[in-house]
Amino acid sequence: MPGTGKTATTMEVIKSLKKKYNFSFLPINAMSLTNPNTVYSVIYEYITGWKVPPASAALFLDDFFKKKDKAKILMQALQTRQKNKQVEKDAKKRAEVMRVILVDELDALMTKK
Repeated sequence: MPGTGKTATTMEVIKSLKKKYNFSFLPINAMSLTNPNTVYSVIYEYITGWKVPPASAALFLDDFFKKKDKAKILMQALQTRQKNKQVEKDAKKRAEVMRVILVDELDALMTKK
């Protein structure tokens, strides 16, 4: 049902939760994406800070969300971009972050393919 306040209500809940809990929040409006697969790149950039094509991002995200050692997966991704001792520290810090991702207008990601 459009116009019933679902997004506004969800955003208020997130705002309240952020006062009590420490987490990172990424709102994505699927209607604003030029291609449904772009959602993978958006989430990848949110986690790593780097932009990559959707296919590469999807592979990373599949590993990242399925496997327990998120720091190792992040370290591998970051090592291709950063070449210094800070990589391990950065990967561990980023891996420990609790993330909440809201994909609004999710039906916009559906295609006949």
